[in-house]
Amino acid sequence: MNGLNQHETLELLKLLQKMNLKQLKKLKEIIVEIEATTERLENLINDFNKLF
Repeated sequence: MNGLNQHETLELLKLLQKMNLKQLKKLKEIIVEIEATTERLENLINDFNKLF
């Protein structure tokens, strides 16, 4: 996964500044769920690779 370049980071910061507290809380929930899903997927891939 690639990081954001400077322009993308600035655009993201502008969007975050426009969000209200409720939207930011929902965004945090989404990020936490994505992180958990990513970890589960990585574990599944590792388990699959152990089969070979």
